[in-house]
Amino acid sequence: MESGYHDGDHNPKLPRCHDGSCAGDHADLLCALPDEILIAILARVGDSRAAVSTSTLSRRWRRLDPARWIPAFGFSVGDHLPPEHAGTLHRYRSARSGGGGGDDDARWELARQVATCEDRAMEAYVRGLARFLRSPERYPAARSLRLEFFLAAPPPEDHDGAAAVAAGRAMAECLASAFQWPGLERMAVYAFPRGAAPGGAATTKQPAHVFPDPDPVRALLTASRVATLHVKNCLAQSGRGYGLLFPALTRLTVEITPRIKAVFPRSYFNDLVQSCRELVFLRLVSWYVAGASAAQPFPFVVDLPPSSKLQELILETCNFGDLRLVSAPSLERLVVERCNLLSSLTLGIAPRLATMVWHGMPPRMYGGGTASLRFVELRAWDHYNCISEKLASFFLSLPKVEVLELCFRGPPPLFWVHPTSFPGGFENLKKLLIDLPRVWPLHQIKKLLEKLLEVATCLERLHINLLSISLLIYKNFTCHLQFFAPALRTWEEWDTTPLNDSADDFQHTFQLRQIVMEGFYRTEEQIALIRLLLSSCRSLKTLLLIRHHTLRGVNKLRRRQGGIACPPWSTEDEKAEIVSQLGDGIHSDAEIVLR
Repeated sequence: MESGYHDGDHNPKLPRCHDGSCAGDHADLLCALPDEILIAILARVGDSRAAVSTSTLSRRWRRLDPARWIPAFGFSVGDHLPPEHAGTLHRYRSARSGGGGGDDDARWELARQVATCEDRAMEAYVRGLARFLRSPERYPAARSLRLEFFLAAPPPEDHDGAAAVAAGRAMAECLASAFQWPGLERMAVYAFPRGAAPGGAATTKQPAHVFPDPDPVRALLTASRVATLHVKNCLAQSGRGYGLLFPALTRLTVEITPRIKAVFPRSYFNDLVQSCRELVFLRLVSWYVAGASAAQPFPFVVDLPPSSKLQELILETCNFGDLRLVSAPSLERLVVERCNLLSSLTLGIAPRLATMVWHGMPPRMYGGGTASLRFVELRAWDHYNCISEKLASFFLSLPKVEVLELCFRGPPPLFWVHPTSFPGGFENLKKLLIDLPRVWPLHQIKKLLEKLLEVATCLERLHINLLSISLLIYKNFTCHLQFFAPALRTWEEWDTTPLNDSADDFQHTFQLRQIVMEGFYRTEEQIALIRLLLSSCRSLKTLLLIRHHTLRGVNKLRRRQGGIACPPWSTEDEKAEIVSQLGDGIHSDAEIVLR
């Protein structure tokens, strides 16, 4: 054994105290820490399995009983799958899609092997989970629990489904025990579809896992303390079930994945929000309402009681055709993402609604509930075929917006709406953020900025983010945002149109006080655009040019979450040269800052 190597309890060179701790000149510093610090370390270990494994370090660690101090536990059926499962599942899917030949017998044999592996994994998983849930007193610090399991789908032909049915029943009992666990505050329940679809059809959808509604009297006696719940491919039998199972619920996410069949009754949502009286955050992903279709989309009605505490509502890929906020007294933020069937939004009583984020086609907007709106983010998504009427209706309902963020994708087609469509303009707009593809022709960017600046007469801050999109991907975009006044032309016509870089393009002067351009690469077009803005904005105080894109983290809803500083300009002489080039011949008091 090498000098200085310590092997826990088995190192004969380490003298031990009678209590199992390390002692002597070569004592392990970790073992010398007091119990309070060791417990704090265990409480911060994210992986419960790693935390429990620390009991093998020494007798002292075992005496601490690491499992008692772990705040978060996670159990996944994937940990019980045998190594051959992944290869067998890959061969089965290849055979099902036609890549493995037309031998049906071989395909069914692969399906049986996959189902057998998953059945055995579920049996072992349920046994271990049930053993854990039977002893809540052993884990007094547990506050978070994550469970991942397979759905109890019908087995493939010629496969005994008794094991899958038994595992499904045992899993339901485990979930009932987990819901009543004392001390839990956060819970995530993820149900995954089986690898071998019943019948071997690639389009076959497996039914979601359903929690039965508890008896109201029993629910009062065994009230759960769970405040945050995320369920995937799982749902309560009725909307009222969430309030009965989790009366303290404040944050709820219900998510359905593409391979799962789940159709919600029309009253499900209202029953849910009525029963969860403490609910503050609600996120619904891939909700499909019974009877709704592209020809007859179902209206999604939000009619909350005056006592409702719901502050944030997020809808993703739902099949609603009409969103009606009849009454949302506490709603502050509304996010709609990829709801392609949604064509109209009616805002009634929403006195606190301050933020609206729309990813995709903006709908026609009706009602007078937009007076409190202060921030609106509009982003294109996939094929963005919109018409001026919808956009005009959308923007006409936002007269008091103070911050507006627009994200454009694809080639610049027609201007979306003429400024004369705004009788009063954006009278309160103070900050405008625009994300533009870097390969847009300069003369079209000028037109866009001029139209927006004419509408926003009180605008003080303009932030331009030049997106880095490769030319190959850019030419393949087919979305058509009606942004510009000229007739729609091909990419080649846009690319060959002569540029006009004179300051005379802007017919008005603007009251901007700060301009930020992110993605400044010192190209001729960018310099011409900046000179145009400098000459047209007489009140400008600061011009900030960021050389490269800030490397930002983006969450699932594409909100910026801070970033990493980019490399600075190489020399002070280079900065001075750029400042001189930008301001040559232009009278402006603006301070030019390069980062």
